[in-house]
Amino acid sequence: MSNEKKADVSKVVQLLTESPVKIPGAAYEADGRETGKLHLGDARIRLHSRLGA
Repeated sequence: MSNEKKADVSKVVQLLTESPVKIPGAAYEADGRETGKLHLGDARIRLHSRLGA
């Protein structure tokens, strides 16, 4: 997979929680350098960066 199709977790998190297009109420909980959980209400979504893969 080319780097153009990969996404760094930190960039995705910033987009979803802090940018002008953020999801209201979204919060992120890191549990490693490249992993964490995006919280939105009762939902939890695991994010994992594979940039080094």
